[in-house]
Amino acid sequence: FVISQSFKQLKQWNLQKVEVGKLAINLSARQIKEDPEWIDFMLESLNENNLSASNIQFELTETYLMDDLHECQLQITRLRGLGFEVQIDDFGIGYSSLAYLSKLSIDGIKLDKELISGLDSSLEMQSMIRNIVRMSHDLNLKVIAEGVETAHECKLVERLGCDYIQGFYFSRPLPADEFYDYLINTNVRGDE
Repeated sequence: FVISQSFKQLKQWNLQKVEVGKLAINLSARQIKEDPEWIDFMLESLNENNLSASNIQFELTETYLMDDLHECQLQITRLRGLGFEVQIDDFGIGYSSLAYLSKLSIDGIKLDKELISGLDSSLEMQSMIRNIVRMSHDLNLKVIAEGVETAHECKLVERLGCDYIQGFYFSRPLPADEFYDYLINTNVRGDE
């Protein structure tokens, strides 16, 4: 349902000539492991809505990765081979291991908001994020800071080298029509 509705909405924005960049969709481990036909359904939905895989970015949680790293790598490789982007969501609070990042063919990581909250008062956390960013960039991965709520946090994560920033600082989650108005009336670029 989420994939179907997301693709329909992206098609509508495309028809309205609104550039939203990539649409990010969270994937559940259950969906990937227990439904072998989900990728076929997703590809059919793309075709029905005149979309390309390059319009879509999937986000997987670390816990899914650690459950079955080998199976996860097979699925990620398949998705990327079809043209989708794949990122690791909520990186940094669960089973984080920079070692497995080099084994996965992913496009980027999203730093969990728990790493961002309190960042301004913790030099240790700033150092940790700077090092995660540096190592991720060495692996050619994009780094997204999520959960940014203040101008100060935004400036900090920019200075620490994050490639993209998301959070309430820019906007709270919005219904589709309000998001459309937001994109039309702001200079925010919808790459992520």
